[in-house]
Amino acid sequence: MKTIILRWQETSDHEVRVSVPDDFHLDSDYADDIANDVASLDDDGFQYCERDSFEFEDVGNIDSAAEVLYEETGVLIDDR
Repeated sequence: MKTIILRWQETSDHEVRVSVPDDFHLDSDYADDIANDVASLDDDGFQYCERDSFEFEDVGNIDSAAEVLYEETGVLIDDR
């Protein structure tokens, strides 16, 4: 076994149905705040996530605190 630093990017899609004022337009003053304001919603609207741009860096020696991703057999560890 060895320890690596694994990096990737995630893009997630969200969709919620919300009520807004009649004058709501994304090109208005609301546009400046909407990115933060959606965080206050009870429903985060999560639909799905895409992961890509994987890269890794070998750190050399084994880190006993690192989570195990694959056993020596190459089988994914899934303890859910």
